[in-house]
Amino acid sequence: MDEDKRIVIENLTTRYPGTEQPQLRQINAEVHTGQVVGIIGNSHSGKSTLCRVLAGVIPKIVSAEIEGDWHMFGQRVSDNWPVYNAMNGVVLQNPAGQLSGLADTVADEIAFDLINQGMAEGLIQKRVEEVATQMGLIEQLNLRPESLSGGQSQRLAIATAIAANPAVLIMDDPTSEMDPLGRRQFFQWLAQVKETTVFIVTSEIDDLCEVADVVWVLHEGQMVAQGRPGEVFNHLAADWQIPAPTIQQLAQKMDWHLADGRYPVNDAELKEVFMPTIELNHLTFTYPERSFSLDVEDKHFADPMVAIVGQNGAGKSTLFKLLTGLLTPQTGVIKIDGENFNDLKPVEKLLKVGITFQNPDDQLFNPTVQREVEWSVAQVMDDHDTITRRALAALKRVGLDDKTAESPYDLSLSERKLLSVAAVLAVDPAIYLFDEPMMSLDWESRRKLTAIFHQLADSGHQVVTITHDMDWVAAEFESVYVMEHGKFGFAGSPRELFSDHELVQRVGLLPPRIMDIAESLGDSQTYLSVNDYCQKNRDV
Repeated sequence: MDEDKRIVIENLTTRYPGTEQPQLRQINAEVHTGQVVGIIGNSHSGKSTLCRVLAGVIPKIVSAEIEGDWHMFGQRVSDNWPVYNAMNGVVLQNPAGQLSGLADTVADEIAFDLINQGMAEGLIQKRVEEVATQMGLIEQLNLRPESLSGGQSQRLAIATAIAANPAVLIMDDPTSEMDPLGRRQFFQWLAQVKETTVFIVTSEIDDLCEVADVVWVLHEGQMVAQGRPGEVFNHLAADWQIPAPTIQQLAQKMDWHLADGRYPVNDAELKEVFMPTIELNHLTFTYPERSFSLDVEDKHFADPMVAIVGQNGAGKSTLFKLLTGLLTPQTGVIKIDGENFNDLKPVEKLLKVGITFQNPDDQLFNPTVQREVEWSVAQVMDDHDTITRRALAALKRVGLDDKTAESPYDLSLSERKLLSVAAVLAVDPAIYLFDEPMMSLDWESRRKLTAIFHQLADSGHQVVTITHDMDWVAAEFESVYVMEHGKFGFAGSPRELFSDHELVQRVGLLPPRIMDIAESLGDSQTYLSVNDYCQKNRDV
């Protein structure tokens, strides 16, 4: 990435005069524009020192020995201090220490830097009101700064720091004096900040996990961990003495896991633990060149593994195209986890719903197997290392990790089907739609794919499958929906479906093979599998 789009710290070591040990040792990190970086650690871990270095306070104001390098968007303190300083808004631990002391009112304090920059009076007034509104200080604008409470003083310090719209906001424990409501409002505000790159030192672990893109852990001056909050807090070392977020503590006691085995650390991840849902409300669609029309009143897919069955032309594939946005319903709403699917951004749709088609060749077009899967992941993220790691993991999962350099069209049809599955697995959407996934698969691939389906369902995903394989439906699925002429004619368990012989015959289905065998033996009961038959007849 270009220098002007990142903040880079390389081998940074900092030592204050008169101290034997450095306060920071060999710090290396990289931050992308617009990220929120949480900095945590115990006392004397180097958090405040790191903030001072990033802000340029060290070495411009506070003396210290520095080794290594750091730059913000291509700018260094040593190159052009006024330009570097103008990029940063800084909030110190002691808010009183950064206020001018020259302002008669809160409004004047917020306007102080703007006046020094020569901004027009009308623009200053507008900006002061905007910032005061964000910080909840509208009613205090005419008060003297020294009359504010500790928490209000911190809000004012933040307001002065953001008044000039800095590219980077550096905050050292900005909520330490705020009451619980004020702290919540601050983090809610921070969650809305999109353009500014933010560094925040805080001990409010729960709040931090809700807003941070990246967490840095400092311990005795070293960067001992960095990564997304879920990655960092799931791998805390005991000697760091950092508590796990409350959600993670609860999840550990309740044994709630995310798909990758981690415990959730924030609200968003906690929701991922639990099953996503699909709701269809008064959905209609008609092809202009065909007499077929789809009409779904109200359906709610809530089970981990759902099979949709019916004769050819019943509307199953049309429904899937509507669920992925390939077709748009003429009326009605599709909701995924309560959100209108058509209102989601393209990337959000890909992360909500992934699909494999009946014919894998309809979605394969890259020159190599690995590139095919990487392309899918690249639609939802841009980190090359993560893209590659996800692609290789998905290929290994489906057994194609030894064919990464081959062309997709040199694979067998069974392998191409598995490749299309790997492309969706690597994206890791909440809901998986599989259109005839078992078609043309060999027995080993069928076994492997069935295991993957159960793994997905067990990890909180929903698997919705169109299939004509009734033995597979009977043995593996929890719920079945039957489509007839564009409508759902049945919804229930496989046992309920195959117990209704009239329905099965009317919609053109066949019962599981084990039921035919049992009937030839004079037994008309409903059986879903060989194991089911044996369990019921072992003692007969």
